[in-house]
Amino acid sequence: RALVYVANSLQSNSVLTDLDISRPNRLDKNDEETTIHLAKSFRNNKSLRRLSMAKHRMREHGTMWIMDYINTWNKTLTHLDLTSNEIPADGAKHIAKTLSSRDCKLEWLNLQANRLTNEGAIALAGALSKNTSLKYLNLSYCSIADAGLIALCKAIGGNTMLKALQLSGNKFGPNARKAWRGLLGWPVAGTGSAAAEGKSASPAASAMHFLDVSEIDFVPLIAPI
Repeated sequence: RALVYVANSLQSNSVLTDLDISRPNRLDKNDEETTIHLAKSFRNNKSLRRLSMAKHRMREHGTMWIMDYINTWNKTLTHLDLTSNEIPADGAKHIAKTLSSRDCKLEWLNLQANRLTNEGAIALAGALSKNTSLKYLNLSYCSIADAGLIALCKAIGGNTMLKALQLSGNKFGPNARKAWRGLLGWPVAGTGSAAAEGKSASPAASAMHFLDVSEIDFVPLIAPI
């Protein structure tokens, strides 16, 4: 009832800039109606800049509605937190479509603890190769393995806007470890030191402020932003 009240209030609110409706209680595990109702109610608000909807049990359909709101009705949103939902690969594709848009204003995106898998990560990697707004991205604990992690590595190599990336808690195999170490100019097992081979970090990696990939013992380059 509380979320329905919030949704109804939003229909007449056109000035709200920050909204945190994370951790709602007693959501039916098979029902995305609340997410869809909220997405529809956002349409009258053209000024929302920060939105947090963690733990909404959001899946593909709910993600589609939230992204439709951002794509069609809102041109001001810069911060989006969708932590600990149930967003699958198909949901990640809706997010990728938003990130690929030249009108995208998102600067901060948290997708930690979702079900993106390799397929979703590859879709997001394609979007990152086009996106020019995103500065922070959290994909920790998203069930991503080598194929997705390597795709992200390649995309990051050509993206100089992203300043902070978190990928801990995913399934780094030897190929993904090699790709990420190569991106940063780090030594790769069996090849000697990167310096000895004349390798250096890519411009994109050099521009980063924070990189968290604890599975291969990365250390933050500076401090989180």
